Amino acid sequence: MTLRELREILHRRGRLSSRNEALDEISKLLFAHIMSIADGSDGINSKTMSKNRDASWTEAVALKAFVDRVFQ
Repeated sequence: MTLRELREILHRRGRLSSRNEALDEISKLLFAHIMSIADGSDGINSKTMSKNRDASWTEAVALKAFVDRVFQ
């Protein structure tokens, strides 16, 4: 239920053209979170986002940078 609601929110408010794209983005976030924890980090949380955030970044930019780092 929660993932479905999140998918709908991303589709309605995001710049994604389909619900499937929203689901893809959710999958990336979950994968990055799990892989970060598996590597001994804290995953996605406010502490991690603030620690890895440039002062000029929005939360979305910081989250994207986190996901990009995990995928490398």
